[in-house]
Amino acid sequence: MKIKFLENSSFIIESEGKKIYINPEKEPTDASLVLFSYFEKGADFELKAKINWPGEFEYNEIAVKAYNPRGEKIIHSFDLEGIRIGFLGELKKLISQEKLESFMDTDILIIPKYQDGISDKDLKKLAEEIDPRIIILSGEDALFEGVFRELGNANPERTKEFEISKSKLPSEHTLHVLLERE
Repeated sequence: MKIKFLENSSFIIESEGKKIYINPEKEPTDASLVLFSYFEKGADFELKAKINWPGEFEYNEIAVKAYNPRGEKIIHSFDLEGIRIGFLGELKKLISQEKLESFMDTDILIIPKYQDGISDKDLKKLAEEIDPRIIILSGEDALFEGVFRELGNANPERTKEFEISKSKLPSEHTLHVLLERE
């Protein structure tokens, strides 16, 4: 599985011949599935395999749970290659314990970081509650110092493309990854 940060809160995940786009700026022509954090995003996309609403869905053999905590942006949880991925989108506050339970078995937690997004301390609380094997952060470089300090890691792995398989998931500690733009 390969994960790339495109821009803003846009990502592409390639897995077993499938391409899952998250918050793309333009309609992808090669998408197996497109996930959006916003209700209004993707309304003009002609793709049938898109999710911009809360609920449980399955497209192209990819099961997705989409939540809208506290009326904010949509967050997602889905499985690829036996790896559970959680995407917290542009979350601004902690999520309820009920919604948090859906992320408890998350292997990879993807969090775009923004100036007006979730605080570093709340992000640390989420990370401790969810306890993923890998935390992937992306966004504005100036915001990362405080995040990684809160997480207790001043030296995350920095890459433009993150590649992982189930057999290579860390078991002893949480790996912190900073995805940089292509």
